[in-house]
Amino acid sequence: MKITLSLIHKFSKNWSKLTAFIVGGALVLALIQPVFVSAVAVTIFEDNFNQDNSGMTNGWDEFSNSDDPSRETDSWVRVGLSGRGMRIDGSGSSNPDEGAERDIATKGYATLHISYSRAIDGFESGDQFISQYSLDGGSFTTIETLTADQVHSVNPITIDNANHYTKLILRFYVNGDNGNDRAAVDNVEVTGENPPLFYDGFESDNFTVGGWVTEESPNITTAGDKIWTDNNTSSNGHASEIDGSSGANPDDAIVKSFDTTGYKDIKVRYARRANNLEPYEGDKFRSMYSVNGGAGWAELETILDDTPYATVIFGPIEFADNNPNFQLRFEMNGNNTNNETYIDDVVIWGDPIPPAPTNTPPSFDPISNQTIDEDASSQNVAITNVSPGDESGQTVGSDGNHNGNLRQPNSRS
Repeated sequence: MKITLSLIHKFSKNWSKLTAFIVGGALVLALIQPVFVSAVAVTIFEDNFNQDNSGMTNGWDEFSNSDDPSRETDSWVRVGLSGRGMRIDGSGSSNPDEGAERDIATKGYATLHISYSRAIDGFESGDQFISQYSLDGGSFTTIETLTADQVHSVNPITIDNANHYTKLILRFYVNGDNGNDRAAVDNVEVTGENPPLFYDGFESDNFTVGGWVTEESPNITTAGDKIWTDNNTSSNGHASEIDGSSGANPDDAIVKSFDTTGYKDIKVRYARRANNLEPYEGDKFRSMYSVNGGAGWAELETILDDTPYATVIFGPIEFADNNPNFQLRFEMNGNNTNNETYIDDVVIWGDPIPPAPTNTPPSFDPISNQTIDEDASSQNVAITNVSPGDESGQTVGSDGNHNGNLRQPNSRS
């Protein structure tokens, strides 16, 4: 018999495939739509070294007994017709000679891009310009080692930061024989892609801005050795400070509520430093999480003694997936205000939960009546113009139980 249908002529460009199949004797058409994920790089640090005077600024400092580089206006040092660049000289002393490094807050981005321009002048055999990076105080990875003169050119690299480390240390230095062995660095930039679900480095100087609820009287500090990272500017960085007190425990505390709906495998990272804790007096710092809005708490870690700054990671956290009632809590239990813990760069992240599959009927613009011919003897149905751009038509072959396969007309079954 013949059945007349109006079929699809135009498809949205976002739909990639039209699938035909038979269910219970009925012809079903389903569109499968691809998922497009876009990532936009965000600048999180940049320095063109154009600040006044020749001394190092903007958070750059020497390391490992190296000498400070300088910021100079020499044409070979800078990029462009004016401004400054960082000049790094060799010397006859032990290596490294001059060098500088900068702590850079990654803000929890999962992909980091580093770009800088460098030039070399006066190098001879054995002289080296070296660039390196480190994540969260780990071992340094060498980006490149240059041994020959060159004019300014850009070197871009990408770092996978899937574990959402929060401190990138970027380092440049020269190993040379004398002051004529020189290198220059300019236009340093770090960008990030794929941000976490939540990040707070307390740079707003305000707990409320980050969505924190406070108990007793926590503070935000700017003291240099009490922060993990700054805001990637020349201004002082910030970190939260929770202290003990002579009253009943818990003392200072901060709590963050975060809705993880739509995400799974939830993980948490933060940096902390404990200072003046006395375990024999019962002092302790505790971090905890709740999956029921604070009705009950599970412990992440307890610190009983002085602990230098470091980051820690926890997860996937049990029962935190797809949970609107997830909470994170930091608290201090001490005997006086000298018992203190500093917390910085709190990150929460997870993986998107894939949507449940659905059969979505296609949208269409009817153009003409298309004809389906059914051969009662063979149970073959010829369908014309099912796929965009296919003018030949296709045949769905079916046995008496409606088990079909898709093939070209007049082909062998």
